[in-house]
Amino acid sequence: MKIAVAGIGYVGLSVALLLAQHNEVHALDIVPEKVEKLNHCESPIVDVEITRFLDGKRDGTMSLDFQATTDPAVAYTGADYTVVATPTNYDERKNYFDTSSVEAAIKAIREYDPDCWMQSSVRWRTAHHFKSLSLMSLRTMSRSRSCGRESDAMASSSLLRSGEDWRCDL
Repeated sequence: MKIAVAGIGYVGLSVALLLAQHNEVHALDIVPEKVEKLNHCESPIVDVEITRFLDGKRDGTMSLDFQATTDPAVAYTGADYTVVATPTNYDERKNYFDTSSVEAAIKAIREYDPDCWMQSSVRWRTAHHFKSLSLMSLRTMSRSRSCGRESDAMASSSLLRSGEDWRCDL
C-alpha cells in the first residue's frame, strides 16, 4: 500500500516511519534540508526512536520503505492513504487554530489523487469545517474504534495515543 504523509515534523515523521515498516511511504515537506537529511537517514529531530529507525534503515537492520520529498506529485500520485500532519498553530490575535496548511495539503492531495483516503490529527469540528470551505466533497467523521470505511476523510485527535485507528485501516 502506498501511503503519503504531508508534513514531517515530529507527528508526521513518527507516523511515517512506523507505517514504512509494512508500507511504501512517501513523506512530503516544504523544507528541502529536512528532506535531504531524511533521505540520508539522518533525523532532523532530536528523538531516540526516530534516530533508531533511521539508523536501522541506514545499516540494514531495519526494513523501511520510506522516502522524503518536496514534490507533491511524487508523494500523492497513486497514494492509497494520506496522513495530513501539517502545523495547526494557534493564532492568539484571531482566537483560532490556523488550519491553512492542512487546507492546502488537502487541496494538493485531491489535485494529484482525488480518490485517496486521508487522516488528519485535527479535531472533528475542524475537519468538518473543511467541507464547508468547498475544497472538496468529503464526508468527515471522528474515528475512535470503528473500522468501517464510512468516509474518505477522517479526523482523529488521538493519532499518537491510539494504535486502533491504524490497526483498522492499514
